Amino acid sequence: MKSSASRGLHSTGHEREERKRAYNCDITYATANEIGFDFLRDQIALYPAEQVHRPFASAVIDEADSILIDEARIPLVLAGGEAGDSALAYRVDQVTRRFRLGREYVLDQYGRNASLTDAGIHTVERAFGCANLFSEGNLRLFAAVQDSLHAHGLLRRDVDYLVKNGSIESVDEFKGRIVPDRRWPAGLHNAVEAKEAWRPRRRQDSWIDHGSESDCALSTGVRHDGHCGDAGAGVARDLWAGCGGHRDQPAGDSCGSSDRLFQTKKERSRRRWLRFCGFMKLGSQC
Repeated sequence: MKSSASRGLHSTGHEREERKRAYNCDITYATANEIGFDFLRDQIALYPAEQVHRPFASAVIDEADSILIDEARIPLVLAGGEAGDSALAYRVDQVTRRFRLGREYVLDQYGRNASLTDAGIHTVERAFGCANLFSEGNLRLFAAVQDSLHAHGLLRRDVDYLVKNGSIESVDEFKGRIVPDRRWPAGLHNAVEAKEAWRPRRRQDSWIDHGSESDCALSTGVRHDGHCGDAGAGVARDLWAGCGGHRDQPAGDSCGSSDRLFQTKKERSRRRWLRFCGFMKLGSQC
């Protein structure tokens, strides 16, 4: 079935003008992360001409349970900043890399936390000549020690990150893919670089963050496609309880009153296309 609707594809690596052209099409294909990062860039743009987003009429989300539940736990963060001194991370690493699990530190794998034991605290205090690691004057040292413990105890090479192309590249825990230019917050990335004895990159501070679920708020209508939807329906109801729709839906409305099953993929695609044509011509009250 042919249509005059224009289509645009937005993927990683596109320049601003390419992204803007893709968003200006009638239909735009993009990942949730790319849409989210473009939203963040638009928020800190100095001039309207530097923004790429436009108002959206509707969104179709593939694997909505992953976008709205799993990935929503970790916000997208736009970061930047001046180069920072990472010398402390390397000094701390020389001490913590000799620590043994259960003796100098303990882990909470479920909570993703690492904590010093009394033996670990005394070892750090002796190594750095401080009487009390928890005093206000040693706050920077304590933070560096915690970051180093996290790097050694909880982040695994070739699982959580890769050493590649002259830098540490983090791996998306949900997709298993490398995320270019993503850095862990504060001094944790410096701690991983020290762990791998790698030259440090510039430190970056968080400017603005955004949850992937907020991408849905950019559209007045949202539909999803995912075979795991039923399994995540209960979690989604609990997670998003109290979040009303953009418009009230009349009782018995055929646009969303019940799920529909199609015998073939072709039949399902045709139904979607007819629905989209309805959005384009008349708009939708759903």
